[in-house]
Amino acid sequence: MTDATETKASLFVPGARVAVDNNGSFRESFVDRVHKNGNFTLRGSSQQWRPYQNTARPTGDSSWMRPRLQIWDETNNARIRSAIAAQNRLDRIRIIRARLDNTKSDEITDEQLTAIEAALPQKEKK
Repeated sequence: MTDATETKASLFVPGARVAVDNNGSFRESFVDRVHKNGNFTLRGSSQQWRPYQNTARPTGDSSWMRPRLQIWDETNNARIRSAIAAQNRLDRIRIIRARLDNTKSDEITDEQLTAIEAALPQKEKK
């Protein structure tokens, strides 16, 4: 006979592939160990996570912008991969901007500037 307070089995089992969502920036990880109290840790980390429905939150963290975990499966694979691609694209833009900011004007040719301008989307003038 089962207890009425018994919860269904957690999706966060050892070896489960998870996506760590840090405010829209995802990274891949895997569940390493599940503790007796239901909390679990990820590979290479001692931080414990507490399952909540189909996601999980870090324990002991009281900050507002806490990361979240979700199971990385076929149902959300495309969404996570597209978010990772968008983040990688944004990172590349930031690196290029930093390189341009640190480049002296005499180190870049007019041809290079023309190529950069041609590659950028043109804003319509009002």
